[in-house]
Amino acid sequence: MKEKSLLYTGKPNTVRSHLFEFGTFWLSTSLVRFGLAQKSGATTTGTQAIRPDATTTLKILQISSASTFGGGERYVVDLTNALQSRGHDLYVIVRPNSPLPPHLEIPKDKIKELPLRNALDAPSARELDKFVKENQIDVVHAHMARDYSLAAYATRRPQADR
Repeated sequence: MKEKSLLYTGKPNTVRSHLFEFGTFWLSTSLVRFGLAQKSGATTTGTQAIRPDATTTLKILQISSASTFGGGERYVVDLTNALQSRGHDLYVIVRPNSPLPPHLEIPKDKIKELPLRNALDAPSARELDKFVKENQIDVVHAHMARDYSLAAYATRRPQADR
């Protein structure tokens, strides 16, 4: 089975059922690929929550197309900064002129701007897919409804695995 980044949209009931074919497990509030459980020595039973040991470092991509700063954006910033402080490798994709970057405590080279115009923004989806593959992202966390389909495209399974 080929490992692939998985998508978490912020609501457990919105995760596509085919993701569970990968033998996923819950870590905090994000879906993580089963290969990380094997790497850390953790085991899984269905969708039971089992945490890997503290030495597992995840590459996590946060996506937010927000254009103003409110409670949801505060959550993205706080979650990103907290995960970074715990030793995870964080990346963030935002729209140009996003209010988030000044609040993030991650290196500027790990913040990428994409248009993220709407749920059907094919050029942004292709760029996002390329970014996920190039950086070998483990977890993709989309925070806004219009970002869900773009993130789903970037985390889809290869044709051979369908």
